[in-house]
Amino acid sequence: DACAIIAWRIVDTEIRNTGGGAAGSNVAMSLSPYRGLVLGCYIDGVRGRGIYDNFGVAATIAFTVIRNCGLDGIKFDGNYGPEILNCTINNCTGDGIEANVGNLRKTSIYNCTISNNGGYGINLVDGDIARNDRIIRGRWDYNNIYNNTSGARNNFSPGDHDTALDPTFTDASGENY
Repeated sequence: DACAIIAWRIVDTEIRNTGGGAAGSNVAMSLSPYRGLVLGCYIDGVRGRGIYDNFGVAATIAFTVIRNCGLDGIKFDGNYGPEILNCTINNCTGDGIEANVGNLRKTSIYNCTISNNGGYGINLVDGDIARNDRIIRGRWDYNNIYNNTSGARNNFSPGDHDTALDPTFTDASGENY
């Protein structure tokens, strides 16, 4: 009853209630080592991570809703992180986004709503605030990071246009974001 999609391009795909076994045992989407694209997808109720990019090849994740994951909404590590654009990550047990990337120069997080997660909104595991701020300045911005248990962010400063407002989803339980 596990589901893992490993592909170069995933468009308009819905994944629900997958990943049998203990929490964290599976991932809904594992990105390919060939600069993958995740566009307009819906991930709900997976036991593990919503999306995992362990190749670090600067994938693009856009216009995607990730909710109710057993671990992080998105986790990436490797050489380069992805572009994450216009996504909603809500109510995951772990971090909304966990980044384990030595080189953040290709990583962008823009215009995302990251809310109600059990860890940080965005957890940048590597480096320190001064180093990370120099690298990501201007490329992690316009995000609304709200009501995450451990805090909005770890190891970097907010973007100039970031907010922390209740997203007041129309009907989150009814899947209307």
